[in-house]
Amino acid sequence: MIEIFTDAAVKKDSPYTAVAAHVLYEKKQYHYQHLIKESMDNHIAEFYAVYYSVQWLSYNFPTNERLFIHTDSQIVYQAISKGYVKKTVYKHLLEQIQKLFDTYPLVIIDWVPEKKNKKADELARALLNKHVN
Repeated sequence: MIEIFTDAAVKKDSPYTAVAAHVLYEKKQYHYQHLIKESMDNHIAEFYAVYYSVQWLSYNFPTNERLFIHTDSQIVYQAISKGYVKKTVYKHLLEQIQKLFDTYPLVIIDWVPEKKNKKADELARALLNKHVN
């Protein structure tokens, strides 16, 4: 099983958004960070955090493993759990995420409070701060 914690960091008036993942696989930890050269709201950024992180996983880890995703975003958790989102702005991202999930035998998503998602949060904030400050 591959366990992944995802998060995003945004700053008002910044031209950048950062997404990150903290991955646990075979008793080892891995980190992923990605800078998006676009400003966006936090909800969209959280969808991108899952999208880019799972895309990175699919290139770097076996896709025959079960995938357990942790997010501190309620909207991302609910959208992926239900396979549906009302706001059209999120629909395309959800569809892209679902396509990535097709390569895994089982995908489980879990909502976690921010305090249990600290490493992914630290990674996303560090990357954003590196490019904004």
